Amino acid sequence: NINNGLDGARIERKFLKTNSLQQVFDWIQSQHAEIDLMQPNKFKLISSFPRKEYTEAAKTLEELALHPSASLNVLDVK
Repeated sequence: NINNGLDGARIERKFLKTNSLQQVFDWIQSQHAEIDLMQPNKFKLISSFPRKEYTEAAKTLEELALHPSASLNVLDVK
C-alpha cells in the first residue's frame, strides 16, 4: 500500500520481491504528471512504524524488508 501525501489518495500496487525501490519511485512518478521528473528529490517514501525513509533505489524490495507486504507513505518535499 502506498499512502499518497501528494494528493491524499491511497493507492495500491503489487510489486515482485525482485523489483527495485527505483521501480516503485518510477511508478509513483508515472501516476502523477505534476511531479517534475528532472528534479529527483520531489518526494520521499517513508514507513510509519518503525519510521524509516527509504532511499536505496538500487536495492530490491526483499533486500529492504518490504516484501511480502509493506505500507509506505509518500511525502512531498518542498
